[in-house]
Amino acid sequence: MKKTLLVFLAVACFTVVKLQAQTAFENFAQGQAAVSEGKLSLAVSLFEKAVRETPSNAVYRNWLGSVLYDTGDYDGAIKHLEKAAEIGDVWCYYWGMSYLKKGNVSKAAEIFRKGIPAERKTVRKKEMETLLVNMAKYQEKIAAAEACVATEDYSKAASRYREALEIIQTESAKYSLVQAEAVVHRKQAIVAVIVLIVILIVLCLLYVSYKRKTISLVGEIEKSVNDTEKALVLFAKYKNRYFSDVKKLQKLSPETLYKLYAYKGKLESISSDIGKESEDIEYKKELLPVLIKNKEYKVARNIIIESIPSYPMASVFRIPKYSFDFKKLNNLH
Repeated sequence: MKKTLLVFLAVACFTVVKLQAQTAFENFAQGQAAVSEGKLSLAVSLFEKAVRETPSNAVYRNWLGSVLYDTGDYDGAIKHLEKAAEIGDVWCYYWGMSYLKKGNVSKAAEIFRKGIPAERKTVRKKEMETLLVNMAKYQEKIAAAEACVATEDYSKAASRYREALEIIQTESAKYSLVQAEAVVHRKQAIVAVIVLIVILIVLCLLYVSYKRKTISLVGEIEKSVNDTEKALVLFAKYKNRYFSDVKKLQKLSPETLYKLYAYKGKLESISSDIGKESEDIEYKKELLPVLIKNKEYKVARNIIIESIPSYPMASVFRIPKYSFDFKKLNNLH
């Protein structure tokens, strides 16, 4: 009875193992088909099923490792390829390339040296040989970059990392490059802010100086009001420099401005020079009594007409001591 039971269990186990192996092979075959169609995610899923069903099959693990490498999962590729190496033959190209992509150049070189004699594909064999030569150059550039980082010369460090990446593309070098460039950009931003602050300070100082000189000029002209020629010399000397904006004319008192324009024979343009904004009209209100006092009725009338073309003008311009009737003013000159 015991013998019969043992035979039955052995047959059952064999059948289960056979079915698992058959299912694993089917998943493996479907995975290969998915790879040929470019469906790498599906291929990974199918190869993983095959490996779960037959974990001791090195071929299944090699295929799974190679596809994981192609999808950028270098840690997953290393895990399954190392297991394949423990079980049997391993695809050293994908194993070494996975380590290389992660930046472990010495481990990749060790695997390539081991795999080159056994590699059957000529293209991969030549690529591994070339990579072994380039790895020495790559490591020199990385060492130079790390030395620059140690001395906080991040600009040179970034250049060395770029040179290393031109030789071999690795994730660690890319990450280090990003870090170095971030420090460089941060320093450049700080310098830019400092320069901007300095420029603003200089502009503020220039503006203060400009304001002082403008006030000083106006004061000089005001003091020269009884000496019209002196006032005009000053005005002509500084006009372009300090009075390029006509609004600055309003820094002069209405009496001084009147004398300057009267002396130059430019009274007809005084209104247009001052402008038509609300603050200009306020200034003109102060100028009107001066014009009327000096019997410049036509200029005064034009200022009223140009500034506020509505009636009654006299009610708009309430001028103390020099109130006038608009109709009479219109006929005076």
